[in-house]
Amino acid sequence: MARHIHSIFGLLMAVGLAVAAMLPGQSWAESPIDADIATIGSIGPGGGGHAEAVVAAKRLRNAGVEHLPEILNAMDDDNPIAMNWYRGIVADVVRRADRLPVDDLIGFVGDLNNRPVGRALAVELIRDADGDAAERLIAASVDDPSLPLREMAIARLLDLADQAKQRKEEEQAEKLLMDALPFARQPTQLKTIVNRLDDMGVDVSLADSFCMIGKWSLVGPFDNVDGVGFDTVYGPEAEFTANGSVDLNAKHEGKNGPVTWHDIQADSDDGTVDIAKDLDKEKGAVAYLWTTFDSPSAIDIQARLSCVTANKVWINGRQVMANEVYHSGSAIDQYIGDAKLQQGQNVILLKICQNEQTQSWAQDWEFQFRLTDRNGKGLKSQAPNTEGTR
Repeated sequence: MARHIHSIFGLLMAVGLAVAAMLPGQSWAESPIDADIATIGSIGPGGGGHAEAVVAAKRLRNAGVEHLPEILNAMDDDNPIAMNWYRGIVADVVRRADRLPVDDLIGFVGDLNNRPVGRALAVELIRDADGDAAERLIAASVDDPSLPLREMAIARLLDLADQAKQRKEEEQAEKLLMDALPFARQPTQLKTIVNRLDDMGVDVSLADSFCMIGKWSLVGPFDNVDGVGFDTVYGPEAEFTANGSVDLNAKHEGKNGPVTWHDIQADSDDGTVDIAKDLDKEKGAVAYLWTTFDSPSAIDIQARLSCVTANKVWINGRQVMANEVYHSGSAIDQYIGDAKLQQGQNVILLKICQNEQTQSWAQDWEFQFRLTDRNGKGLKSQAPNTEGTR
């Protein structure tokens, strides 16, 4: 009988604690932080899980600052909706705190296995409490796997280079820019470094710095009047998707008659391939471009394309991106698609479309293309291109 009473009492206690965890104002020990973090992380598009998240966020906002590393490590840029909630929660936790656990946050930043976005935000918090500690962390982050942290480190080197130039210390400014160049991943920062070095008379190619792929074979034009070409599978595309390769000696029926493959070279300075110039400014047209890329190992990579017109990209016969957009502007790394490289030779096919718009700003028919690792570091083919395999 005593055992039964004991069991019933234990059950009532468990139920009581569960109910208390649902009420506002409970002590933090009564509410598991992991459950509330998971609730925020499960917020879906269209407001899914919103009601539950409101309750969880209220509890998290009242958490002690000792829980900051756990909340920061929940921030995942693959879930931007949840990440915005976490940012607001972190701000409230910090606002309510008498002091920040700077040493704990420094330890959190130092663990490279923690989430990149959370580590970067932790540095921002540390900067408010201990500027010297934050400066040391940023200075050591030029090669950090956290891209936001790496951007801070490159921005620091750019600032130092500016200061050196203002002091007329040209050699020091150049050294700082050259130190930053191999580690920059953010396109605007990398372009800034190249342009500043160019202004100083240092010959640095934007195409080389970004590892743009410059040697291609092109065949076209094919018909794209009224946009029919984007989804039409012309000969080169059918051949590539079926076999993972193309016959560079083949003839195809093009928009204005038979067409054959021929070489085309990107601009050596910025890596732009000008299709309009090559195909005499043809309108309402499709061009296919093919090249190879040699990798020393099988790796996960990203294909990165800048293109002002509609496009598709295949690697080793697998489509990795498709964007039916015309003349909306372009920027380096405008489109990004995940892909895999196999060890040895890999084959790449692009389909770049042009419409019939006649405005002056709609005449560009061009692209820039590169392969990078998952952090945006440009990759270079490891074997020289040979005749017939550009």
